Amino acid sequence: MTNFQLLRVKTNPTVVDDDWVGTNVVPDASICTRMQSKAVGDMPMTGIEFYVIGTDAAGAPIARAASAFDATLIEVTPRNVGVNSDPAWAVAVVESQTQTSLQPQEVYFFELNGASLFTIRISNNATVDAAINRLQIWWKPVVR
Repeated sequence: MTNFQLLRVKTNPTVVDDDWVGTNVVPDASICTRMQSKAVGDMPMTGIEFYVIGTDAAGAPIARAASAFDATLIEVTPRNVGVNSDPAWAVAVVESQTQTSLQPQEVYFFELNGASLFTIRISNNATVDAAINRLQIWWKPVVR
């Protein structure tokens, strides 16, 4: 069994993350991680579970209130670029799945079987409780 790991801390919880997919810009490495498709027993990892905790500025959890947000799995896929290829094609930033109207401190699932690099984009988050100063996004690979 794998423990949850901190993926990133979103320091302004009511501002939508950058549109990395729309601009094909790789998210900063500090907010991304990798997932290997290593097997657990005879079974490969099939996805990630994740949850979001709202905290104050010091990192203390805030009791779940009437907050809602959307979460999108962003995958960064390197591509084999030929000698005469356009360097802009070196990576593809892909929005693979979105879940809407999520609540803090609930566990959710995205299908993912290995990724060179990924992060979770938070959007539609204007209704995050005013007491929340940061959003911590936690994840772990799972077999389902």
